[in-house]
Amino acid sequence: MLTIFASPRPFAGEFDVIQRNAIASWTRLQPRPQVLLIGNEPGTAAVCRELGSEHVPDVRVNEFGTPFADSIIELAEARARHPLLLWIAADTILCDDVIPAVKKVSGRFQRFCMIAGRYRLAHPAPINFADPDWQSNVRAKAIGPLLDDLSAGDFFVFPRSFWGLFPPFVEGRPALDGWMLFRTLETGGALVDATHAVMTIHQDHSYQHHPGGMEGVWSGPEARHNLALAGKRMLTRDNADWMLTPDGLRRPPRSFRRHVAWCARFAAFHPRAGWPFRVYRYVAERVFLRPAAAKADALARAAVPQ
Repeated sequence: MLTIFASPRPFAGEFDVIQRNAIASWTRLQPRPQVLLIGNEPGTAAVCRELGSEHVPDVRVNEFGTPFADSIIELAEARARHPLLLWIAADTILCDDVIPAVKKVSGRFQRFCMIAGRYRLAHPAPINFADPDWQSNVRAKAIGPLLDDLSAGDFFVFPRSFWGLFPPFVEGRPALDGWMLFRTLETGGALVDATHAVMTIHQDHSYQHHPGGMEGVWSGPEARHNLALAGKRMLTRDNADWMLTPDGLRRPPRSFRRHVAWCARFAAFHPRAGWPFRVYRYVAERVFLRPAAAKADALARAAVPQ
């Protein structure tokens, strides 16, 4: 039914533990999905053999060795045995709520992109998958979903050949996920936020894998490359036109946050005429939405046992 693919970092240090946790969780979904690990970072081939996933090397990379997103998708679609694909960050744990959610959304829409806000695991450690309670144990320690992560995209489910011509974004850098949300709506696909039905768990990590650290990831030359490609065409989860909840699919409720997101959507689709909406959104986010989100996120963090 589902092909899961990711482009992992080298399996060394903290990322050896984090990525093994994530990939092992994917292989335990039922029915078992096809799992593709794309790229040739150290340790990838060995982990594929160990965990029963498939290695897809020879992804196209830039001068820094970072994979291009269009090459990742092209390789995944060429190798996929199933009509539905899930592109996921290699540090993200999945639980058994994923497959039922995919079935519900794909049963309603032919063309769609399903996304989900991430929960966060502050202190990841090797997971004992022999423990039948491993999912509940991990869920109990996870924080979220945090409003601070509204623009982050670690989880995208879509049918094969959904995107059309995909620009050469650099994987794992800003603007790629926001452009994908814009592209979904631009092509008439249903953008479905499954945060209330699917718990995707991001394992927190440092940025030592990048020579410039966090600043290099978020504002270095690769980030600038992506931002130039995306232009103003970026959206967030608040722009989803459908929500998947435990009670099924429904339209998102009205709220001030959704109102501001609609302004962002108008500005993205009308870059010249939309400048007043961009200014309004900028002010609304900084005066109202970000302070409210910071308070809500602080409460969410405080509610999880350390």
